[in-house]
Amino acid sequence: RKRATVEAFLHVLKDGIIGQEASSFQLYDMGSGTGNLILPLTWWLREMGFEDMNAVAVDRNNRSLELLEERASTLPIESLCIDMNEISDLSPSAVVVSLHACGIASDLALKTAVESSLPFVISPCCIGKVKSAWEKVERQSDLTYPRSTWLRNQLAESAQYSLLASAADFGFTPTSFVSPEEWQRRERCRKAKTTVETDRLKWATETADYCVHMFDITGLDESYAKRELLVGAPRNSLAAQSLANFALRL
Repeated sequence: RKRATVEAFLHVLKDGIIGQEASSFQLYDMGSGTGNLILPLTWWLREMGFEDMNAVAVDRNNRSLELLEERASTLPIESLCIDMNEISDLSPSAVVVSLHACGIASDLALKTAVESSLPFVISPCCIGKVKSAWEKVERQSDLTYPRSTWLRNQLAESAQYSLLASAADFGFTPTSFVSPEEWQRRERCRKAKTTVETDRLKWATETADYCVHMFDITGLDESYAKRELLVGAPRNSLAAQSLANFALRL
């Protein structure tokens, strides 16, 4: 599953955001962990001719970054041990990526990209960890849930977001083992998950002038919850034009 997801990142980055004309850029992996995303992406992109790219792994866990550096071997990946709430001054030629950053970390990665007017490719993690943290987070930062006015206007009260997030958080069972009744329940869970991810993208369009897309990652079991790839770029940017052309070709 991880391989299929990383390959989807590569496809969107190379053909939908960076474009063949890009000579150099920076790739920021927010919540990189030990490098399950940034390591293969850096290797693949350099093999494809993007030899001037700079990769930066961002994580607040120093031990994870130490393990990433051990795994990186000769790959030119910079480590940055910092909380995503504190990162700033990103290069204007950068792209923000994030793979399964737990709970609110996916929202922080998206927020970092939008506030810096950068393209982003994000595959969010467990919605349940957002559900359990959202009230505490509202007291500690400027993250609020629901993220968008669009979803907030559809809920009678903000506490209903917790119910929506709870429904969106479902585990993986191979399709062949899912009963018809359970499949119907999972379809409802899938709709809740899509709504939560749409809420995130709507926030980006409400906060800044962004073109956004939600792609379904192919090569994954239909019962797998983490199928969405959230992609966006500032409107009228070269990345947005490339992304629009990419979406039309799908």
